[in-house]
Amino acid sequence: MIYNVAVEELVCDVFKIEADSPEEALEKAQKMYYNEEIILEPGELLDVQFSIE
Repeated sequence: MIYNVAVEELVCDVFKIEADSPEEALEKAQKMYYNEEIILEPGELLDVQFSIE
């Protein structure tokens, strides 16, 4: 029998964002991420999970 096993990794990296408030910094970071200006490389691995789909 063949099983589909999902492997999920949670990685983290820190970016310096210039902004006038924490909320603005988060908004800028999200826009940069979705515009592919912020790319997460294999950074610090925080967690890994395995599950059967």
